Amino acid sequence: MYAEREKERQEKQQAIDNRISTISESDIEAEVNKIWASNGLSTKRKRISKLDRENARKHISKRIRQEEENNVHLRYLERHRDFL
Repeated sequence: MYAEREKERQEKQQAIDNRISTISESDIEAEVNKIWASNGLSTKRKRISKLDRENARKHISKRIRQEEENNVHLRYLERHRDFL
């Protein structure tokens, strides 16, 4: 049981690391524009500051972690569908 959980945790972390490593500049710029739109800031801004890029990377990483956590739960439910 413990080994199975550890294996799941490692697979999840590997998937997260793979997805985070493939984040591109265009993904970051799109996320910055989404953040600006949600905060009501002007979308006429052309310059993206370093802080905006860092915040966008954090948002993307957080969303990836949540998606992978949900995927773990979905895989668990799929495996144990007959038992539930």
